[in-house]
Amino acid sequence: MKPNNGIIRVGIDLGTTNSEIAINDGLNIEIINNIRGDLYTPSVFGFNKGGNEVIGKEAYVQLFNNATKEEAKNYKAEIKRDMGEGIKIAFPRSDKTFSPEEISAEILKTLKNDALRRFGDLPVQGVVITVPAYFNTVQSEATKRAGKLAGFDHIVLLQEPIAAAIAYGLTNEKDENWLVYDLGGGTFDVALISSKEGVIRVVEHGGDNYLGGKDIDWLIVERVIKPKIMEQYSFKDFSKKKEKYFAAHARLKAIAEESKIKLSSLQEVDISIDDLKITDDNGKTLDIFFKFTRKQLEKLIEELVDKTIVMTKQVIEKSKMKISSIAKVIFVGAMTQAPYIKYKVEKELGLTVDASVNPFTVVARGAALFGLGQRIPQEIIDKEKVLVDGEVRVELFFDAMTAEDEQLITGKITTDIAGDLFIRISSDSGFYHSDKIKISNNTFFAKVSLEHKRSNLFWLYLIDDSGNNLNITPNSFVITQCISVMGAPIPHSIGVIYSAPSTNHQSAWEDKCEPYFERNSVPPLSETKTFKTIKQLNKGEESILPIIVYEGDDLDPKLNLEITRIGIDGKLLPFNLSKGEDVEIKMLLSEARELEVEVYIPVCDVTLNARVDVYSKEIKHKQLIEDISLLKSETKAINDSISDDERNLLRKDIADIEESIKNNDDTDSKNKALRDINEVKRKIAKLKEGTAFKRKLIEYEKALKDAKTSVDEIDTDDDEKKNLLSLIEKVEANSKKAIKEEKEKDLEQQVEQLKEIAQKARTLSPAFWFGLLMYIEANKQMLTSQSEGNLHINKAKEAVSNNDFEGLKEHVIALIQLVSREKSEYFPMNIAGITK
Repeated sequence: MKPNNGIIRVGIDLGTTNSEIAINDGLNIEIINNIRGDLYTPSVFGFNKGGNEVIGKEAYVQLFNNATKEEAKNYKAEIKRDMGEGIKIAFPRSDKTFSPEEISAEILKTLKNDALRRFGDLPVQGVVITVPAYFNTVQSEATKRAGKLAGFDHIVLLQEPIAAAIAYGLTNEKDENWLVYDLGGGTFDVALISSKEGVIRVVEHGGDNYLGGKDIDWLIVERVIKPKIMEQYSFKDFSKKKEKYFAAHARLKAIAEESKIKLSSLQEVDISIDDLKITDDNGKTLDIFFKFTRKQLEKLIEELVDKTIVMTKQVIEKSKMKISSIAKVIFVGAMTQAPYIKYKVEKELGLTVDASVNPFTVVARGAALFGLGQRIPQEIIDKEKVLVDGEVRVELFFDAMTAEDEQLITGKITTDIAGDLFIRISSDSGFYHSDKIKISNNTFFAKVSLEHKRSNLFWLYLIDDSGNNLNITPNSFVITQCISVMGAPIPHSIGVIYSAPSTNHQSAWEDKCEPYFERNSVPPLSETKTFKTIKQLNKGEESILPIIVYEGDDLDPKLNLEITRIGIDGKLLPFNLSKGEDVEIKMLLSEARELEVEVYIPVCDVTLNARVDVYSKEIKHKQLIEDISLLKSETKAINDSISDDERNLLRKDIADIEESIKNNDDTDSKNKALRDINEVKRKIAKLKEGTAFKRKLIEYEKALKDAKTSVDEIDTDDDEKKNLLSLIEKVEANSKKAIKEEKEKDLEQQVEQLKEIAQKARTLSPAFWFGLLMYIEANKQMLTSQSEGNLHINKAKEAVSNNDFEGLKEHVIALIQLVSREKSEYFPMNIAGITK
């Protein structure tokens, strides 16, 4: 290996099912084989019968191939889908529990040790770890924590499609646009990449963190294998949620995965299941054999593949780029080996798939290449460096990777030293030598020439006014001339939630989203905005004004992810904080997607800080059931205003979610269910928006019928009744124009008038006033005077007995006047503590 010149030499593809590590030595990239000689390591962790940690192929075999109830409890696979979750995973053979990032750290350590076994002098202070393009900030931070736990001091995250584009772009000299289609073991990502004059840029991207090979494996289990089993055997509840069947399902998943892989090259496979060692409810041992064809698999995965096609088309549409401007599709991920996926992508998009890159290793290669342009902070390098007396320190500023043929280098001497100083820069190959450059005010700059398509190692020589060479650190640096990568865009908007007066309910408040950084913005980013405190907070008060930071693209805060919150705590205040005081909130997002939030309250000079290192909130199964029930109610509410196809699609979506949580109760399944619930909520909101006038028309027709019925039920034919009938006729006349021109607001006004007419008509009925009397008597606590209230209640009941309608009405009105009118401002505990 070459000396440590401050660049990252290690790139890791931390995958859902498999992980790979690559190292760079200049532009030479090597995928490191593990101890078994394999290019990849299964992302499985656990403990063997001796209580020792086991990672990789051995753990995979014990969990999936030798599946027993005991083994299933002691191994964990596909931990990537749990990153960012605040859960702990217990292993009976160990006395410890592990978080998802701790398990990921053990996988990372194994990969690092494989590299160190190959190159003992490999600098491993820094690493590039790839993540799905649609990983949110919480998941990304969890990945960085895993890297720290694995012993890496400096972790740079890189989105997987960008890593693939970098590896592909290294050998591509043309100015082109590519579509990276990445269908891996646990996630799907698609990115539209522009490569122009050696600069790679993400134009647009999309994805799904819950769509991958894992989901296809479980489809095979649930819709192919288990139905075959149920044809011949009797199981009351053969579910993965049942502990006694968990190990059997692990084995079935492995069988499904193996069959899926074989069908990439074969037309049919034999599925034989005789080693589960379970009996059905009648004591019959499970032993089954059947054939599974490629056509069956293609039919099974058609819906999932179509979903990826839809997302891909949406990415192209959002980019506003013509398909004819895209040169090719680059396939990444093991699932892209299925011939059906290549067929569908080429057919639906009309683009050629380029299979020249290895879809299994391209991401790790790209990560290692990206490391050439990433510099490890000098303080981290110095931790392992033995300092020499008299050594002069210099800070260097330059781009470590570039597509240009020249690069500007600036430097600053940070050690005090007397006399004139000069710097000379020479490339290790002899390609470039600078003249002696005088250092002025401890700074210097030079433009160095670069050799094309290689890593250029330069040596620094510090010379005093007598011509003597002085010790300098660092004494070398590397610039790689190949391609350059513009920053990776953020997948979702990031901002704060603030409170605003409700548009639907008087005297109420509701949360709103205030974006700071819009989706597709490229870090580093910084923004400061000023808000107001929503209410007074007293010094020492045991309550807080919450400031909630979110990530997501929805206008509805409930559909976005809360990634951290800062509380303005009364205990921290030097004096009372009045309502309406300024609160300055600053957000900074680094290139590594580290989000920092600073809250400053000028009036009391208090500063609060937060770094996003929280976990996603635990999802309760009960909450999912309630959410599904709400979806059904909302669907029913718009039932008459949507088409049969729209109605059936909503019902299917809801049924699929119900089926999913019925069979699975793990964190990953609940996360996926919540994601799907939110997606249905968005569909319903969109349908409501698109059918707003139609629904208002239905509401109008109901209100008109109600008003007419209420007026008709008035016993007398006095002037009051005639007046109400006249008002209804006037409303109908005004409504004709609103209906003809489809003016929703105008029609809404007529609906409100009809409701007022119906209410007025009901007040002419004794039953209305008697109903009010019964309600107030049942809720007497809201009366300002209990004794006076009891008096009027008794008088009203006496009037009812005497058929005295006017008397009943008089005393109920008196009761209404006794209802407390004192309305203090009410702020729910979970409402944002700031407003505009």
